[in-house]
Amino acid sequence: MVENVLILVGDVEWRGWIFGSDLGVHGLFIEGQHWQEVDLRKGLVAILDLASDCLNCQQLVIRLENTLEETRKTPHPLTLAYLVSLLRVLMPLGFQLLHPNSHPHTTGTLIGMTI
Repeated sequence: MVENVLILVGDVEWRGWIFGSDLGVHGLFIEGQHWQEVDLRKGLVAILDLASDCLNCQQLVIRLENTLEETRKTPHPLTLAYLVSLLRVLMPLGFQLLHPNSHPHTTGTLIGMTI
C-alpha cells in the first residue's frame, strides 16, 4: 500500500509517498521541485521532521528535477550549475547520490539519506 504525502513549504508544494522494503524499512520519497523558490533550510527541516517524527521513516529519498523534458515544462528549471551547487549543500548533511534504478519509474537525480 502506498501512502501519498503533500508537503507545503511557503507557496511551494512537494508531493511524495511512503515506501517500504522487504526488510521492514520505511522511507519517504519526495518529488523535490522548485528549489529556487523555497528556503532550503526550512524545507529540509520540514521534510526531515515529517519523515522521522510524524511518519516514523528510516530513509529519505528526494528526486531532483533535472531532465530535459522537465526543464521545458517548468518555469524555473533546475540547471546543471544549480544542481551541482545544491548537491554541494546537501551531501555534507548526509545525503548521498543514489543509483537511478534504485527507485523504479523515476527519472532525474536521486539523493537519499538514512534518518
